[in-house]
Amino acid sequence: MELNEFFEDSISLEFTELFEEYREEKAKKTALNFTRREMLENYEGEEAETVIVYMTSYWCGLQNQIEDAKSKKFLEALTDEKMFELFGNEALKVLEVLDQLLGRQPKQREVKKVKKPTIRGSKKWKAGDLYAYKIKGRDAEIAGIAGKYAILYCRKVTEVSKQTNEIEMYMLLSFDNELPSDPKAVFDNAVFLPLSIYRYYIYLLISPHKEYPDDEIIYLGNLPEIPHPSNEVIPPSELHYGRIVWKMFDERFVGKFETWKKYGVDQEKYLK
Repeated sequence: MELNEFFEDSISLEFTELFEEYREEKAKKTALNFTRREMLENYEGEEAETVIVYMTSYWCGLQNQIEDAKSKKFLEALTDEKMFELFGNEALKVLEVLDQLLGRQPKQREVKKVKKPTIRGSKKWKAGDLYAYKIKGRDAEIAGIAGKYAILYCRKVTEVSKQTNEIEMYMLLSFDNELPSDPKAVFDNAVFLPLSIYRYYIYLLISPHKEYPDDEIIYLGNLPEIPHPSNEVIPPSELHYGRIVWKMFDERFVGKFETWKKYGVDQEKYLK
């Protein structure tokens, strides 16, 4: 797999954007260190995402002639067994890229069946389900969207075991202060939040250690079909999905709201 292709996933794109922002006011190596630290904080506790952050940091260092010893040390310590545990069937692809990154000779590997950690407390979700969640927190207050509703539309549920599922979804911001009685009407005054400039919109909601707060998520109904983002580009694989960690949902949602302000559509309608 080509390295450039691999590092077009949502986490890597987020890393690159943040690195460029730091580069405007800091030296390259300092910018890389700041970016890596912030990204690791964003994905704290999420092991697969942490691996991608370190891989991206090392790749970014190579691209900018920076010696990223911290990332290299972390990556060299990873075992094949750990990678299959974290990435399941995608592990072969990730390991191939890791070998290229570290300049190692590629070796023959076989897919190992492992139980991939996924969402708990999500058995009730099914394709077409529409949910609302009221955004809160300091970041939301600063962005001016505290009290607004995040709209989550479930595109697909993949059953991993009898207890766990993976939820693939679209994420929107509603500009209404109240939820409509007709679930279809929720799209009349809402915008889809993109991952980045590449106009990917599909997210994978992940919470392997904590159930969702059922008292805070509002079920709106089930819609087999919904409108789609007018400028949407379908990601080539799940590696390019935006990974949302539930324990940091509000902060991540605000970040994607800021991304929409740069790369989304209908800004002129809602931003004054």
